[in-house]
Amino acid sequence: ATPEIYTLSLHAALPICQLLVSHGIPYRDMFALAAGLSLAAGALFCLLASLSQPAVTPARSGSATGSAIGPARLILTSRARPFLLMAGLGACIFATMTTGQDAFAASRGLNASIFYGCYTLGVIIPRFTMTGLLARCRPERATTMLLAGMCLSLSGFLIAGSDPVLYGTSSLLLGITYGLAYPLIQARAADSVPEGLRHRALCYFSLAYFAGVYGFPLIAGAITALGGYQALIASLIAIAALELTVSIKLEEEHP
Repeated sequence: ATPEIYTLSLHAALPICQLLVSHGIPYRDMFALAAGLSLAAGALFCLLASLSQPAVTPARSGSATGSAIGPARLILTSRARPFLLMAGLGACIFATMTTGQDAFAASRGLNASIFYGCYTLGVIIPRFTMTGLLARCRPERATTMLLAGMCLSLSGFLIAGSDPVLYGTSSLLLGITYGLAYPLIQARAADSVPEGLRHRALCYFSLAYFAGVYGFPLIAGAITALGGYQALIASLIAIAALELTVSIKLEEEHP
């Protein structure tokens, strides 16, 4: 659940940072705050490690080390493979839309806080209001519908222009669809392998997620430099369409 916690934390932090900057808080103070939070996180980590250490036997410690790495071939040839691909593709979209939103909004004469506010609401609120509804649907069909909605939301960014209403609506829809699709895909990845391999599947799921989050922005920057933001959004639509295609194929395999 590490990527999930990271994602929700980032969704909550971005609007707060935007608000602080807009009220004249200098970036130096922002970095000082980030450093303080990092120290607090490190202290909590050490505290939790010291509390859990007595319960870990040497045998379990060695097993945990092995499970953290895991045989890549075993996971990459399992039924979890398409879900790892979907995690990486979705992370490319998430990273690009969240890290480059200030410049994108400025190029359209829009306020990026509209995106961060609507996107955050779209991610958080449905987690408490729509999970029951999704639980009654087949996970294959629910995933496909959510990814189709994500393609639609990205298309909204392509045609939004300087319209703040369409910009905010597209941001809200992206938050809803990506926010609900991600944990669903993660759960399906865990369920697609035997119980003894689930921890390894989730480990590689996290690696695929972070590969997209930290790797794709470099490619996104090159696309923006060569073709502008329209080309960037078009490339994200293509990525979302590829992820949707994988989901449709999985749905056809399990009617």
